[in-house]
Formats: sequence, structure tokens, C-alpha cells
Amino acid sequence: MLVTLLLGGLAAGLQNCKAQATDSSTAQAKSGNVEQLLMQMERNWGKAIVDRNVVKIREIVAPDVLLTTPDGTVQSLDDDLAELRSGAFTAELYNSFDMKVKLYGDCAVVTGRTNLKGKYKGEEVQDQFRWTDTFVRRKGRWQIVASQATLVLKTEPK
Repeated sequence: MLVTLLLGGLAAGLQNCKAQATDSSTAQAKSGNVEQLLMQMERNWGKAIVDRNVVKIREIVAPDVLLTTPDGTVQSLDDDLAELRSGAFTAELYNSFDMKVKLYGDCAVVTGRTNLKGKYKGEEVQDQFRWTDTFVRRKGRWQIVASQATLVLKTEPK
């Protein structure tokens, strides 16, 4: 009887470890899927900016977002979209790359770089930015709630 109890306990313990390993693998797989989703959302945001697709931008960016521009101005989503609608900002290239994702439950921080070519208030723009975007999952849906961009200074060749 003792042997039966020991074997039963051992089997239960092994089953529990197997379940934990499976849960861990599933969590890692889900984490990888979320990371890919968020990076794709970043690329989709860039495409929506180029296409001036306000509906798509509103899907990706939360209505209560805080956008900090490279010059330190803090804008709302409505401010940002007004510049896009009016033509004050246009982009022909908005390519995000070198992205990294850190997950914190229902929050995530995505960092990366973007090459931008377009016009801002009549001036030609061709720059690179480093940025940090904060995502929150609300009711099962990820959206950007804060975004900050910093201009990468151009260096002169020596």
C-alpha cells in the first residue's frame, strides 16, 4: 500500500510538472505571439500614417494617448490627426525597425527606430527617430497609450 501511495504521489508530481512545463511553453508561445502582434501594429501604424488612414490609426492608438514629439511637444490623438488631415504632416516613407518588446501582463513597452521621409509644415523631412511606445490591453484589445520619439542626430562623415 505504501508503494502504491508513493507511486501515485510520484505520478501526480510528474503530471503536475508536465502541466507546469506545458503552461510555461504556452505562455512563452503566447508571449511570442503578442510580441509579433505589437511589432506588426507598429508597422501598421506607419503604413496608416503614409496612407493617411485615420480609421486605422484610431484602431491602433487609444483616444486618450499622450504623444510626445521629438521637439518635446505633447499632443493628443486629435491634435496629431488634425496635422495629418490638414496636410501639415505627410509621409511617403515611415519604416519602423529594430523593435524590441517587453511584456508586463496587460501592458507592454515597445522600442524601436523609424526612418521617416516626408514633409512637416512645408519643410522636407528625412530623419531617423528612436521611440518608445506603451501599449495597454483593454477588453482584450491592445492599443498605444503613450508614445515618445527622439530624433537621432545625423553625424557628419570625417
